[in-house]
Amino acid sequence: MSSGAKWLLGGLLLLSLFLNLWNNDFPVGYHGDEPKKVRFTLNYEQDFHIPILMLQLARLGNLVCGFEDERVVLLGRWVSALSGVLIVFFSFLFAKKTMNERWALLVTAGVAVSPILVIHAHYMKEDMLFTACAMAALWFILKFIETPNWKTAIPLGVTTGLAWSAHYKSALLVVIAVLIPLLISVPKKLSYYGYLIAAGFLGIYVFLNVNYPLLESPEIFLEGVSHEGAHAATGHSISVSPFDHWFSFHLFNSVIPGLTLSVTLLAITGMIILLFWWKETQDVDRLFLLFVVFYYLIPEISPSKPPPGYSRYILQIAPAMIYFSIRGIQLLSNHLENSYARKGLLLLLGISLSISFWDTLQLDYYMNWKHDTRQQAAEWLSQTGGKPFFEQYAAAKNDVRSIGDFTPEELRNQGYDFIVASDFRYERYYRGAITSGQDEYIYNRHRQYEEWFTFPFVEIRPVYRSFAFSNPTVRIIDLRPAQKLAESK
Repeated sequence: MSSGAKWLLGGLLLLSLFLNLWNNDFPVGYHGDEPKKVRFTLNYEQDFHIPILMLQLARLGNLVCGFEDERVVLLGRWVSALSGVLIVFFSFLFAKKTMNERWALLVTAGVAVSPILVIHAHYMKEDMLFTACAMAALWFILKFIETPNWKTAIPLGVTTGLAWSAHYKSALLVVIAVLIPLLISVPKKLSYYGYLIAAGFLGIYVFLNVNYPLLESPEIFLEGVSHEGAHAATGHSISVSPFDHWFSFHLFNSVIPGLTLSVTLLAITGMIILLFWWKETQDVDRLFLLFVVFYYLIPEISPSKPPPGYSRYILQIAPAMIYFSIRGIQLLSNHLENSYARKGLLLLLGISLSISFWDTLQLDYYMNWKHDTRQQAAEWLSQTGGKPFFEQYAAAKNDVRSIGDFTPEELRNQGYDFIVASDFRYERYYRGAITSGQDEYIYNRHRQYEEWFTFPFVEIRPVYRSFAFSNPTVRIIDLRPAQKLAESK
């Protein structure tokens, strides 16, 4: 590797870290899961809805920082930010396996500035940590394929155990590892499966060490696994069948908004090119194809697709998709003799990555809490006066999960002037209302919101666009006209 490439790689890693940390000091309540994670970190509690690697790393960091309040969330956000940097680094390693340094650095740049990865690196959530662990496990799977022995089985077992400790969906890595010999040439299959079993036992050992509280309270662990399993099997809040959208729900609601349309189209094209020139594919290509197929289809098949932030469910395929977007261009360039055509492809790629970078900069800029729609709503209410009542995602501190729990008359009688709603909460009921087979509760809750929105309201929309858990559309419902009418009777 040339010295220039090393400097450029270092620069891209620093750029990734900067983008991941920029404006990550927003209030804890802006993300619905962070308050619980703060409490769990400080009190050494867990419900095992998710394995606890994120919590354990935050607790480890807090031994040094000694936070006793909500500032502990910054440690979890740092874990996500650093996970993003690791993802960028492993993307370079994978790309270097099939392409020269210049192409590999393009992949690295694409991953470093990808909207879906940068924005999710701001939250104390497991998605980025799992993706980093999964990338590490895939890297050591490649090493293991080449030489299945103890030297390669041990790092594979450790990284797989860490992936299992980050998210339950990492169990799919086992299926991928078992199926690899069907797509990739493995000279010593017997040794491969024998050492794979050994790596699996090591992974279980790592998982138990990270998640040791499950040994003290196995009933909490089993309840947590059961809770998440029920969500995956039956849906979370609403149930969305893959046939309702012909297996394209996440393509249009997660992949395209997360990668941008141009990068998505290039990635799909790249995968088609690899399938067309299958004999020219290498181990990385085939491993990533297998990974993308499983980690796209399983979330797509699952009816659990609750808003906001659908993209977190398929975030793990983003590095591979960006890899395919550039790998396809590289293969085409190798087969084209016309220099102008090759330059045209490079121009197309450059424009696509620039659009991705610009989108990330805009989203990152508006993650500043001063620019968030919830802060704008708070300022409007402060200037207007009156007593407000907030549902979840309408403010950093909410009064209730959903205003559908109350009627307008009930809250008006309690002296509230303004009721503040967020589309991060009410959108799921509007989506569910047009989808058959929902629980009756969904249709009732939709009707309740329809009643609420018959009152006059001020709507605050994001200046750029809403993404993940930032900048919802906020509606400030005004009960004062109804209150004056009631007093006049």
